Amino acid sequence: MAILGANTLGIIAAELCIYYQLVPIVIDVDETKLSLAENHGIYYTINPSKADVRQRIIEITGGKLAEFTLYEPRSNMLPNYIPSITRCFLLRAAPFRTLRSEEHTSELQSRP
Repeated sequence: MAILGANTLGIIAAELCIYYQLVPIVIDVDETKLSLAENHGIYYTINPSKADVRQRIIEITGGKLAEFTLYEPRSNMLPNYIPSITRCFLLRAAPFRTLRSEEHTSELQSRP
C-alpha cells in the first residue's frame, strides 16, 4: 500500500498496514518525516526528489504496483503519482473541519 504523505496520519496508517500484514510504502519529500516513519518501523520510504517513485515501487513490489494508495490531503504531497503507482484502488483520507472556539460554542448552543 502506497501512502502519500508522512505526516501523523500517514505514519499511523502505515503502522496499521503493518498490523494487518500489508506492506506500507510511505512517500514524502520531507526527509525529516521519512526519518520519523522509519523510526516507527516503516521499512519502505521514498523521497520523490531523490528517486523515481514508480520505478522504486516496482522494485519493492517485485514488478507489480501498489494495490492501494492512501492520499492524505493535509500532507505536503500532491496526488499526481496516484495513476502511475496504483493498480486498482485509491483511498482518500477525508479532511476535517477545525472549529474555532466561538464557532464550537455557538454550534453547541444551537443543538436541541
